[in-house]
Amino acid sequence: MLLFRSLLLLALAAAIGGCSNRHHAAGVDGPYAWGEAGNVRRYAHLYFAGQPDAAGLEAAKQAGVSVVINLRQPGEHDWDEAAAAEAAGLRYYSVPVNGAAPLARADMERIEAIVHEHEDADVLIHCASGNRAAAWLAIHLVERHGMETDEALALGRDAGITRGAWVAKVRDYLGG
Repeated sequence: MLLFRSLLLLALAAAIGGCSNRHHAAGVDGPYAWGEAGNVRRYAHLYFAGQPDAAGLEAAKQAGVSVVINLRQPGEHDWDEAAAAEAAGLRYYSVPVNGAAPLARADMERIEAIVHEHEDADVLIHCASGNRAAAWLAIHLVERHGMETDEALALGRDAGITRGAWVAKVRDYLGG
């Protein structure tokens, strides 16, 4: 009887944990092609990509995304993405991350706050190539979920870090 109760409690704990935490996933899915963004990847309820076009935003919406976070600087693009996101029925946020500078804590915390505010929604985080977006994921996994840096960077690479400079930026940000 004691064994049965123990197994029942373990099963109940696993079921509760599995239902209540959307943030842990086994790995990164993709790539998916959404319009011009051919490198879309998913981790839990978060999608990471390079720059989407209007067709990409519509594809994101069709996939269940309701929030877009653009990490590009204002001078990096020449179209009104905010208007296109609004036309697609998506919430739009701009958090300009300077790709030529070390990662700024204020930027990473702003992204974190937006993701946290929309923790029950599917969120697309993008930049020009996906490197900045996936770098944030690695930082998020270490700081919010206690993942080891190398494991978080491996998932970050799967999600879109393609340049060694971004691995170094993440390591520098995390202090080593």
